[in-house]
Amino acid sequence: MFEKKDYSKLNMEELKLQETKLKKTQKIMTVIAFLACGVTLYAIYKHDVNFIHVALPLGSAMYIGKLGEDLKAIQKEINEKRS
Repeated sequence: MFEKKDYSKLNMEELKLQETKLKKTQKIMTVIAFLACGVTLYAIYKHDVNFIHVALPLGSAMYIGKLGEDLKAIQKEINEKRS
């Protein structure tokens, strides 16, 4: 579903740029996930739960998890290049 990226081919500047992009994207997706959870809770309160109310928070959580994995891989590569 998600493709693996090879960060070992990037230089230090590109790695830092990718790290900042991923951190920003992760923060935005976290806000979207919280909003989606709020919409889901409101739909449950109104007794109107559809597939989309469940799919949005779950999809957001999966994407945030993938961003976290990529961020860890970039930070590992940065640490290896510093040593």
